[in-house]
Amino acid sequence: MITPTSCGHKNPFYAPSFRKSPSVARRRAEGRTTKEIMRWLKRYITRQLYRTLTAAHPVPATP
Repeated sequence: MITPTSCGHKNPFYAPSFRKSPSVARRRAEGRTTKEIMRWLKRYITRQLYRTLTAAHPVPATP
């Protein structure tokens, strides 16, 4: 996974490592624009973050 600290760029979306990633290349081959790829990436990150947070803090069942 690409993080802001791992890519060495202040904005990871414009870092060379992001542009060369296999998932971006796959989306480019599908004919997606940069804007669409950014939207996909943000949604992916949001889904992963939500799953991580809900797994770490489960809501107790009410009687």
